[in-house]
Amino acid sequence: MLACGPAYATAVAEYSLGMALDLARGISREDRAFRSNRERYVSAGNMDAMLLHGADIGLIGLGNLGRALLPLLEPFRPTIRVYDPWLPDSALQQMGVIPSVLSELLVHSSLVFVLATVTDESEHLLGSEQLDLLPAGARLVLVSRASVVDYVALLERVRVGRLLAGIDVWPDEPVPADYPARHLDGLVLSAHRAGGIPQAFYEIGQMVVDDLTLIARGLPPVRMQVAARELVRRYRNRPVS
Repeated sequence: MLACGPAYATAVAEYSLGMALDLARGISREDRAFRSNRERYVSAGNMDAMLLHGADIGLIGLGNLGRALLPLLEPFRPTIRVYDPWLPDSALQQMGVIPSVLSELLVHSSLVFVLATVTDESEHLLGSEQLDLLPAGARLVLVSRASVVDYVALLERVRVGRLLAGIDVWPDEPVPADYPARHLDGLVLSAHRAGGIPQAFYEIGQMVVDDLTLIARGLPPVRMQVAARELVRRYRNRPVS
């Protein structure tokens, strides 16, 4: 079995960084304020701003998405902690990140990227108890799978101003018209569009052609990702409507 996941990784990584910068500096929020004559000038609009440079950043999952994101974060010289129970500590250390248990990562991170796939073990991995470990004012970027996070708990913490979040994936898609997230100012909202760009689709086609050519010559595929039987049966991903 072959998978095309790597084709989306760069697109999702760049989008994730864009969301993080938006959350760090309130870009889209202050744009909305300006358009409705509520703009705040100079420091008044920056009271909750933060720098990515030197920040404590947590990555939950270090698969294709996380590995594509790491080099984009390097120029900011952050401290990066990673929770990924599918990777040994030595592998994480070789990539220049700090292996962490989930609770340690959450306590020490002002910005968290949720990049994990959903399995029986990771469903609602971030519930009320875990979200409350994050420092007040922390930012959460969710671009992998909705089921990893308890959305009721997350949206409540955004509503009261404890957390800010950028969300690209949702429990139900399309999102219902009356879904409360649409009216929360502490969110950057996105309609599952982080990875599905024309260049990614073209790359998938090229990967398929390249590997079929190799297979026809009696050689193993090298462009597509070979699915590990031990992992495939763990996945609980849902198709997009």
